[in-house]
Amino acid sequence: MSAGKVAVLLSGGVDSAVAAARLKAQGYDVHGYFLALTSNLAAQREGACCSPEDASDARLVADRLEIPFQIVNLERKFRTLVIEPYVRSYLAGETPNPCGLCNPGIKFGAFAKLVIAAAGVDFVATGHHARAYPKDDRWVLAKAKDRDKDQSYFLFGLSQAQLSRAIFPVGDTKKDELRVEAKRLGLAVSSKRESQDLCFVNPGRRKDLLKSLGGLDPGEIVDMEGRILGRHNGISGFTVGQRKGLGISSRKPLYVVRIDGSNRRVIVGMAEDLKRKSFSIRDYNHVSKKIPDETWYPCLVKVRYRSKPAVCKMKLLGEHDVRVELDEPFGPVAPGQAAVFYKDDEVIGGGWIAVPGH
Repeated sequence: MSAGKVAVLLSGGVDSAVAAARLKAQGYDVHGYFLALTSNLAAQREGACCSPEDASDARLVADRLEIPFQIVNLERKFRTLVIEPYVRSYLAGETPNPCGLCNPGIKFGAFAKLVIAAAGVDFVATGHHARAYPKDDRWVLAKAKDRDKDQSYFLFGLSQAQLSRAIFPVGDTKKDELRVEAKRLGLAVSSKRESQDLCFVNPGRRKDLLKSLGGLDPGEIVDMEGRILGRHNGISGFTVGQRKGLGISSRKPLYVVRIDGSNRRVIVGMAEDLKRKSFSIRDYNHVSKKIPDETWYPCLVKVRYRSKPAVCKMKLLGEHDVRVELDEPFGPVAPGQAAVFYKDDEVIGGGWIAVPGH
């Protein structure tokens, strides 16, 4: 008897391949899918995910596992829910995080709704390094066993309903162990290198994309006192915390401290100017634990995927607004990036950094 019908998003990589193999071995009725999210093939290259080569590799995995396979085109949805917000965020002087939009909006959103309605799917599975499990009357999103590969940070936008249908079969396994398992199963992707960068644009052509969807204008580079140090060719070429490639000379190292999108200004300063003691969050999502209203709640926060967790306390100011106070000054904290909160291994929730604070 089948354990249920599951749609596995095959990315063409080793993680999702092993995920599909494990689910089939566990008795699930496994169906493989590959998402076609952009037809802008000129923007893609080797090493970026969601490429035509990835689609081919995903089909080979499905053939090897003897499971049905289908390519689903969600290009219009992806443009609306991911690419256009990415562009708007850059043009506003923010540092966008498109993966934080894609997971709840596309993979566990538009795609999940489509296959549930059209194919009667019970679950959606991916190769994400994360864990999801029921606890009391809720679903918990937690860190993966392999902390170096943990991707729970990118899943902070999932709702309880989405988590209840999500399966992360590789979250309890180290990456090197997955490669060994894939090789044993005869999966050709066992030694394939990991994808890097954005799936929808080559970094070398990012400005072309931004220009085509909103335009780019030059502006000033100024210090913390507002003195003009130089000029730039578009704020999209900068991110908070950036040191190299500023296009200005200085006796002391300078960093991008803030980006003023409305005035097209890049504000630079010293390393200590990057550190913040507090900041605000917009569009906060309670992932697996609702914090008490108007109460300071102690926890840890990550402000970038690779940043170390910082000790903090958070307070819910409204349904989706949060104030964060850090125990020690920390930085850089970039508006537009995701701030994800943890209690031990559990993801409490997350949202988008709105105001960097002081």
